[in-house]
Amino acid sequence: MQKPFLLLVFISIYSSFCLAQSDEPFYEQIAFEFYCSEILAKSEIDLRLKINGHLNYVNYISADCLKEKIINEKNFTIKPKNNFDTLFLELKNINKKKFKIVKKINTNTNKENYLLVSRSLEVENRIFVIINEMVNVNGRGFTFEFDSAGNIIDWC
Repeated sequence: MQKPFLLLVFISIYSSFCLAQSDEPFYEQIAFEFYCSEILAKSEIDLRLKINGHLNYVNYISADCLKEKIINEKNFTIKPKNNFDTLFLELKNINKKKFKIVKKINTNTNKENYLLVSRSLEVENRIFVIINEMVNVNGRGFTFEFDSAGNIIDWC
């Protein structure tokens, strides 16, 4: 009688701490949806980009094109905005004519056409998401800056 009760208490505590949803916006998903609706929809890309739901880590933010510049230095502190390793992009409603969902993307070859989305980063109280697009050996990077409510302040 005690073992089932203790097991139930353990599962309840575990689920309340580990599986609870975050109150923070899902910055990566917001940036990806903006990319799909505003950037990719207006581009001349006529092939499918490989994508997977995994979020990538970045150590450098290319944000010189933003209105408010950011300086990248070696002693620059970049910390992930969210601490969950299990975050994945929601890809159920993506345009199948524009994207091909794959398990793994080979970024070491120039033959792949793909899209990578970084995890959100907080730098000096600013929140960033980087999206890297590789099409026919031409890469483009998009930097999105957010406010804490999940609104895009600036992008380039």
